[in-house]
Amino acid sequence: MIQTNYFSRIVVIESLPSGEVKTGNEIYGFIEAQIRENSLSTSVVFEQCETKVEFLSILDNIHKEIVSNNEYPWIHIECHGSEAEDGIVLSNGDLISWQELKPELIKINLACKCNLMIVIAACNGAYLVEALQPVDRAPCWGLLGPTNELYPDDLLASFRTFYLNLLSSLNGDAALSALRKVIDERNLSFIFLSALDFFQKVYSGYLSEYCTDTAYWKRAKRVKKERLQRFTTHDLVLMLKKQEPDEFEKFKNKFFMCDLYPENSAKFPVIYGDVLIKF
Repeated sequence: MIQTNYFSRIVVIESLPSGEVKTGNEIYGFIEAQIRENSLSTSVVFEQCETKVEFLSILDNIHKEIVSNNEYPWIHIECHGSEAEDGIVLSNGDLISWQELKPELIKINLACKCNLMIVIAACNGAYLVEALQPVDRAPCWGLLGPTNELYPDDLLASFRTFYLNLLSSLNGDAALSALRKVIDERNLSFIFLSALDFFQKVYSGYLSEYCTDTAYWKRAKRVKKERLQRFTTHDLVLMLKKQEPDEFEKFKNKFFMCDLYPENSAKFPVIYGDVLIKF
């Protein structure tokens, strides 16, 4: 679902090698026409860059716009994904890894109260989740993009349909539904991940690594050695398991920024039992 997301500006960032169809500029022009046709107060800007330094500078300026002008951005990135699926590649060949991109997106998302929607035309955008830890804040409210390389015609047809429906109805679910029809007709593959999906994936990873019986036992032995020698290891395991729901709440409140914006609790209604069921 996208309809609970709010944005006041769409920023299209393009970094594509020379000789390729400039899909970012095409999409920018299409969005601009739809905003005008639907008499929307939303604005759209186009940014073109070649290097990592330029790309990160654009993100920094987006952050400054939020702070100074209370803008809520929607970021659309037109570039290629790396073959190793570890980040995005810019027109001059610079790699920006997901680990490098993560803190920049978190900074922007934090400033706009976890409302940041990201569209990444690179085929491996979903791998951003692999860079996250449960102690992180959410890098975005939602992420949309293809899961494989697309021809320019397919890419443009998909995003034109999506933005046509989004900007005419202002309903993200309707836009996604229209997009699905196009990708089904053309046999394409897209993915939409919400912040809830990101958290589910990240926290399930945490449960797998730190909350198995073996992991609890190792943690209990370490705690006993460091500071709680009066308890048996078995007692410490029980204590750690009992504390897990409270730890979950701490992770959740930080990830969705509920500690800073209490209204986000209603926006991201996930409970410990939900995660355990899916885990």
